Amino acid sequence: MKAKALISAIQTHIKDFDGKQVKAFYESDLGFTDVFTEEDNYMDFFKSNLYLESHIKGHEENIETRLKTLNINIEYNQDDAEIKVIIGKLKNINIDTLPIQTDFADRMKIMLEETISMAEHKSYLGVIVFVGSILEAILLGMLKNDFAQTGKLQNDFKDLANNPPKDKHNAVKDFEDWNFNHLLQMAKKVGMYMDKESHKADLIREARNYVHPNEQIKKMNFTLDDALQSVSMLSEIIDSFKRYGKYKIVRD
Repeated sequence: MKAKALISAIQTHIKDFDGKQVKAFYESDLGFTDVFTEEDNYMDFFKSNLYLESHIKGHEENIETRLKTLNINIEYNQDDAEIKVIIGKLKNINIDTLPIQTDFADRMKIMLEETISMAEHKSYLGVIVFVGSILEAILLGMLKNDFAQTGKLQNDFKDLANNPPKDKHNAVKDFEDWNFNHLLQMAKKVGMYMDKESHKADLIREARNYVHPNEQIKKMNFTLDDALQSVSMLSEIIDSFKRYGKYKIVRD
């Protein structure tokens, strides 16, 4: 993350400073307004992650500019390392063992490759949105795999308001036209995942809404941590699907 790299740069720069030098650097160069004692026993705190995070959070761009003006080197290796974690998690996702027909499975593999490409280019919003689309595709692929079973579910299923999903003409929607939330509700009802994965799935669904411009404006900033959280939750939910053995894979 950018904040981690900035903290590391500051800590490296001031590691040999005494109390007066640290105070002068913080106040004159970084614009911190704290007035603190220069006694040695306090210096570890003022050089700590805790103290620096409290000043950097929300001001990353300004602090980065100040450090660059002072020719202080900022290493973003932490970002690169965590991006590699995201890419590794995406590459380790294996949907071949899930009960999904070949055409759907092939489409999802293309979506995973696109998500990896977005991670490589640090497009965090793209990763978050695609993670939601992948989860929705997996749900639909698994639920439509056994038509006899899903046909029965379609007739019996009620949403949280105890109503069948309907279209604008008040007709019951065809199963394949259900929205993301209805698919999640059905998947949970038939036992595809447990309560501990249900919350994660809801978070992924909510984050997928950032595809809408007005939702993006509300959040403004999409971080590496947001992308890592989405990918980690997707991986955990898919692992829970693999423990669900009710459906058999139907191949054409």
